[in-house]
Amino acid sequence: MTVAGLAGATQLQAGYTTTCALLSGATVSCWGSNTTGQIGDGTNTMRLTPQPVTSLTGVTQLSTGRDHSCARVSDGTARCWGFNGQGALGDGTTTNRWAPVVVGGLTGATTVSAGFHHSCALVDGGGVRCWGGNDGGGLGNGAYGDQPAPVTVVARIS
Repeated sequence: MTVAGLAGATQLQAGYTTTCALLSGATVSCWGSNTTGQIGDGTNTMRLTPQPVTSLTGVTQLSTGRDHSCARVSDGTARCWGFNGQGALGDGTTTNRWAPVVVGGLTGATTVSAGFHHSCALVDGGGVRCWGGNDGGGLGNGAYGDQPAPVTVVARIS
């Protein structure tokens, strides 16, 4: 079955209740549940067909987590939207966002990955930066506690 209103998809990401597609024009469209703004169209209205993500261009890579998504932009920065209760969007807050926000202090991103309630980015030179929920220490910064802005993953040599 073809998804109505979706043409030129180059990447597809399926989250918990939301699906997003990176389109050939370096834009993103999403559909599905939208209770925390995870569609990124500026609303919290459920969408049964693809909707363009508000003010998002130049996208080179996309990742969809449980209730949020992140996109790597051609300038090496990242934008995230949706659930932000534990800081998964990286904008320094825990406020849900219905449209993309810039991940603060992140430059040189080569890949982004959205997880359950956290996100990470591989950056130039092989480093990793993560942000959001850190209940199990998954941010890799050697500490517990949520981080609403990117922290550097530390290497531990035994």
